[in-house]
Amino acid sequence: IERPCSVEAPKCTRAHSHKNDDDQDEDIDCCVDFDLEIKEDSIPLDLIPEDLVPIRWWNEKQCVVLLAGYGMLAFTFMMIDETVPIFAAAPRDIGGLQLSPLQLAPPLSFAGASLLTYSMCVYPVVVARVGLRRACQGGALGAALAVLALPLLPFLPPSSPLLQTILFSLCLGVKNIGSSSTFTSSLVLLNMSAPQGQLGAINGVGQSMSSFVRGIGPACGGILWAFSLQFQFVGHQCIVFIFAFICFVAIALIYEKLVTLGGKVAKQPILENFCE
Repeated sequence: IERPCSVEAPKCTRAHSHKNDDDQDEDIDCCVDFDLEIKEDSIPLDLIPEDLVPIRWWNEKQCVVLLAGYGMLAFTFMMIDETVPIFAAAPRDIGGLQLSPLQLAPPLSFAGASLLTYSMCVYPVVVARVGLRRACQGGALGAALAVLALPLLPFLPPSSPLLQTILFSLCLGVKNIGSSSTFTSSLVLLNMSAPQGQLGAINGVGQSMSSFVRGIGPACGGILWAFSLQFQFVGHQCIVFIFAFICFVAIALIYEKLVTLGGKVAKQPILENFCE
């Protein structure tokens, strides 16, 4: 019978005894104590119970899906955050809003206040009612609608700057609320999906991916904006925002994928409760 593991030879101690019949000393070897050291690498995996086999994060489908969603979120929001100021300051004849720094301050202040209010007061209620997955999807779709409405603002008549400022502030507020909802929910879901002992690795990969896409996001936004300026048709400024809209919709679909994975998601009651 093949032994499932290797055991080091017992460490024996030498005991001395004396025979009284011939008055001669004789050393008798006896194993009075020994240590068993099981070598982990020598145990065949097929002989280990299934619940004890270590799980690697790259073998977990929900981990890969959540990492992809988190990376796309970081890329899309960074691209939009760097493109919006260019769009706001650009002249109207090239599809911008032609706002001065003084005119841009109120919309940015409103967006920041909306972000703080939602994160502190509204987001916990939303998660308690709809769960993390739905909160993430709702934030992505809300941000998609906001970025789709932004390039339509230059079509407002120039004689109504107040209306333009109000609508621009609302779009930025919805975008920031979507950012808070998606990033927070995505990160919590990612941590909850990590296999036992793999939380540090999951967070490391996620943050590394986020840092990488945050570097290329602004570059992609600038390239798309410059590319759109080559066209003279009406609405050419919509190109970069339509691309961001498609990305946000794809993110919502990625998180919808969680309910069709089966297996591991269904076996994790906490993750299942938050996802549904």
